[in-house]
Amino acid sequence: MSDSFRDLERPESAHRKDAVLMAAISGLEYLDRPSRQDLARFSKLFLPMFEAASPQTRRTASAALSRLPRVPDEVAEILINQPIDVAAPFIAHYPGLKENALTRAVSRNGAPHARAAARR
Repeated sequence: MSDSFRDLERPESAHRKDAVLMAAISGLEYLDRPSRQDLARFSKLFLPMFEAASPQTRRTASAALSRLPRVPDEVAEILINQPIDVAAPFIAHYPGLKENALTRAVSRNGAPHARAAARR
């Protein structure tokens, strides 16, 4: 019998990791007022799944999370420091983005990130 969680670690299961990432985001979207514990659980699941996700899924995840009123700070930090094709929707639309985090991202990543920030 196969352990379905271990199946997610296999290289050919990249599409499953994408599905798990997007399911986690959908779960967070569903919560009206996520607790700190909910956000911590989401962050713990999000970070490894995001790293394993395809570029298209990363862009979709960034856009989906940009619509939420609150995401964990470490998730926001990861997203704003991604390449601009992933980071732009989050930088331009996430209402809870802290100015100091945005300033750090622009100084690290340069003009493309600054242009996205200008769209806020």
